[in-house]
Amino acid sequence: MDTHGRLFSLAKYLMFLSICDIDLAGCDVRLLAATAVYITRKTNQKEIAGRIWSAALVAESSVSESALESSMTTLRMQRLMWGDTQTTKAIVTDAVDELFASPDRHGVASSRSHPQQEQQQQQQHWGRQEHPLAHLYAEDRCRIPDISTTLQLRAASRDIRDAFSSDQLRSRLDHSLSRDGDGINTPQLQLVRFDPSLGMADLMAAVCIAEEGGRWDETGEVLQLASQCGNCELPVILMSDDINTHANKTAYRSFPRVLAQLMVVGRHIDFGDGSCLQIFRHANGEVRAIKDKPGFQLAVDPPLPAGHLFQQHRQQHDPPVQSGIDYFGDINQWESSFPSTNTSVSSFAKNKILNHFDRTHQPNRTRILLNRRVGGGRLDGLLIQSPHTPVGPDAPPHSAGTAGTVVCGFWCSPIAATASSRGLPFRILFVSVVTTEALVAGVRGGAFKDRFPATPQLARVALGRVAPYVFDGQVQQQQDDDSDDDVSVYVVTTEAPVAGAGGAFKDRLPVTTRLARVALARVAPYVFDGQIPTAMAAVGMIWMTAATERTAEVGVCRLRRSTRMAAVTAMHRPDDTHRPISILTGGWRSAVCRPLCL
Repeated sequence: MDTHGRLFSLAKYLMFLSICDIDLAGCDVRLLAATAVYITRKTNQKEIAGRIWSAALVAESSVSESALESSMTTLRMQRLMWGDTQTTKAIVTDAVDELFASPDRHGVASSRSHPQQEQQQQQQHWGRQEHPLAHLYAEDRCRIPDISTTLQLRAASRDIRDAFSSDQLRSRLDHSLSRDGDGINTPQLQLVRFDPSLGMADLMAAVCIAEEGGRWDETGEVLQLASQCGNCELPVILMSDDINTHANKTAYRSFPRVLAQLMVVGRHIDFGDGSCLQIFRHANGEVRAIKDKPGFQLAVDPPLPAGHLFQQHRQQHDPPVQSGIDYFGDINQWESSFPSTNTSVSSFAKNKILNHFDRTHQPNRTRILLNRRVGGGRLDGLLIQSPHTPVGPDAPPHSAGTAGTVVCGFWCSPIAATASSRGLPFRILFVSVVTTEALVAGVRGGAFKDRFPATPQLARVALGRVAPYVFDGQVQQQQDDDSDDDVSVYVVTTEAPVAGAGGAFKDRLPVTTRLARVALARVAPYVFDGQIPTAMAAVGMIWMTAATERTAEVGVCRLRRSTRMAAVTAMHRPDDTHRPISILTGGWRSAVCRPLCL
């Protein structure tokens, strides 16, 4: 809009505020009122005669031309003295000087007509035919008044409410969703749209969410990941029920921003089995996710030990979350399990999406065991740096992990890929790269990077100097394996010893041995057959790897108190702050169950 249009809309806005006797944020009301009258006279408007102004403006309307010009002179002096460049006074003064002052910019304003001024007058005439207050929306309706002022003004009178039509609010909403810099949508990615049939009250609430609901960076990443995993289609269309998840703006702001946003969009992340990532809020303050039943609670911002990395990197708008919600592929249901802590609310949401996808699909993957200090300590750095730090220029923060786990995701591309590192109390890490990329046509064998070329390109950004070990076959040198942690592997069982049998554990307790070999895999000979390990830390990690990856092949069993079981536990030194990690195998018919703290 040209300078004349901005000035005219601002003058009208000042008049409109005066109708409702709204405080002008400490500005000199008398001077601003005089300015509005001055501008109006110069543009030959007749609002004064229509007697729609407040007493303050009516009083100013009878002031002589010289008095009005004196007021403008005062404004100019204050402008010069204060160096005022951003406030309402400064904008008004500069605009008046530019449009109406004489060539030397110090004398009495010229009264000659301005072509743009005549065009604007005609537009205002058409606007008044629609509604007496339609001139408030002269081209910059998406800029003034702001939504908070709009809400106050609509409550002032019926006439004012009628001035804010639903069509005008929809136009404003579209503008707010896509505004430069901090809009929810971008030209490249449309995340959210609102149902076009929303009524006036819902439209006002939608504008509040779009303009005052804060940035949607983290929630946008969740929606992108859900879209790549087939759990939603973008843009998500928000309905009245979504908007009314929060009773009002105060209720919306009572939650951390990302949690409040997920309450609005969560039910659109559909897992396809009758469940969705819906967030439930109870009057007692309890928050639940996915299922509104006991065991599905979210402990938002739980107490953490002093010095815990999640506490150090905590963000107020996206705090850590603790829950025991897990998806069990063998029964195709979400159930309550062992609690784990996620780095943030958005991390929890991403983790559940990946959890469900991994248990219901067969994504392509590659995996390797590496010392955490290999490649210049890149893996170690990922584990200890802030989970909110982007791992590359085109990658989101690596915030989909739990304690001891880091997941670096790339879901803003045509494919979804994750590079994850699961850390134990030891210095050995299990590195896995999982992708939804389709196999290259005609390539059946060969290296992972040849069968899925796009994924390594993405993952190398996160893995850095570790990438050659994962994709290119580079071998870890002995000096890289500098772990000096002592690891003990224990096998505990309730099986009764074979009558009369002595000697080795495997002879006295054969059923337990057979069950444990499934979990221990290549480690089993070290435990049961007397083979001597060469690196205890590697041993501890190998069985963890086998147990973790075999869950998809063998199945996950839910433990029952009546089930006979064997417990295989990896222990670490007493001074370590991590808890033991267990693999539980169910009785005679059972198989490997999930680790306690992955």
